[in-house]
Amino acid sequence: DCDDDDEFLSPGELEICDGTDNNCDGEADEDSEVLGSHPDCPADDCSSISAARDTDDGTFWFEDSSGDLYADECDFGSPPETVPEFAGDVRPILNGSCVSCHRGSSPPADFFLDSIPWYQLRDTSTQVPTMERVEPYSASQSYLWHKLWGTHATVGGTGSTMPTGDVLAPDDLETITQWINGGAEN
Repeated sequence: DCDDDDEFLSPGELEICDGTDNNCDGEADEDSEVLGSHPDCPADDCSSISAARDTDDGTFWFEDSSGDLYADECDFGSPPETVPEFAGDVRPILNGSCVSCHRGSSPPADFFLDSIPWYQLRDTSTQVPTMERVEPYSASQSYLWHKLWGTHATVGGTGSTMPTGDVLAPDDLETITQWINGGAEN
């Protein structure tokens, strides 16, 4: 045990991305299991994550050659999860977190998120006309996904992260990612 005041710091503990030497080996955040799991432990690319460990498809953090951080997906060929439904799983997240800015009173004024049918989310983004708001089967090519992850500027977007001044819970981000990657259907 390397810290008698913290029962979670001891040899044999899993290393997590927190800047702390969780397993008392003299190094913090060194295990391959933390690579890409958090902005503080970014990977170079999906192949470096794949080489470091067995993992399911998912969203990971990366650092580009200029030192900028961004989130992106890695597809390791994992079997698909159960695809969330828009009405029961995705709409409640958007209504609870994003509707206050998307009721027509602020840009884009025609984007009434609380009443928009799911298929209209598949329209072209007004902020980045080269991207769809939601590109079925490809969350990382969907502008809505980038707005939620705060990486919209990396694809030419503007404004702030959705929701403004807040961050969606990781489970909510994963639900939306799975919905998009599952085809973004009703």
